[in-house]
Amino acid sequence: MNFVRRKLPVLIVFLMGMVMMLRFYCPRYSSDLLLDEVNKWTMIIGGFTLVIGVVSLIRVHYQRVRRRQPGYGYSLVMYFFLFLTVLVGVPRNVGSLKLGIESGSPFMWIFENLNVPVSSAMFSILGFYVASAAYRAFRAKTFEAGVMLVAAVIVMFGRVPLADVISEPLPEWLKITNLTSWILNVPTVAARRAIILGMGLGSIATALKIIFGLERTYMGGGR
Repeated sequence: MNFVRRKLPVLIVFLMGMVMMLRFYCPRYSSDLLLDEVNKWTMIIGGFTLVIGVVSLIRVHYQRVRRRQPGYGYSLVMYFFLFLTVLVGVPRNVGSLKLGIESGSPFMWIFENLNVPVSSAMFSILGFYVASAAYRAFRAKTFEAGVMLVAAVIVMFGRVPLADVISEPLPEWLKITNLTSWILNVPTVAARRAIILGMGLGSIATALKIIFGLERTYMGGGR
């Protein structure tokens, strides 16, 4: 039993990880067929994980409603729209009522008139957090913070038409718009590439740890 719970998942992950890693060194038709088959199984497993996620969501909100925790009314709203969306999203014929995910159906009306505006509202709220974080980051207490503050002011000011008018008498390399383009295309791109390179190295290290069984948090019980 311990082999099935602990050893077998690690063995499967190791074998699949090695096979998919070696596939990149075997650019043949058979390797492409293997990739297509793995992608199909990934979609199938993803469907099961979606079901597990929905069941977990229902259980968590059920506990909130049962215990009358603060804000449990939002859980009731979640239940209502969850089952309503599933009900109207199942393709079937009920007289002249159009059900399913086709255009003009109740499912698409809920998506376009409820889900999209709520998502936009959530992203707009994030703007206030970004502004707050920028205010704290731009306080020039150190040299690095001062450089960030100057660069931010130049970039923000260079995005308005007034910058062209004010910097017109200046030499070409001192114009605000040119400085803005230089900041965005040179130091910003360099820093972005460094971050992407670090993310890539971190992803490779994490993948190797998972393949060789050093990282087993995906099994639900840590190592």
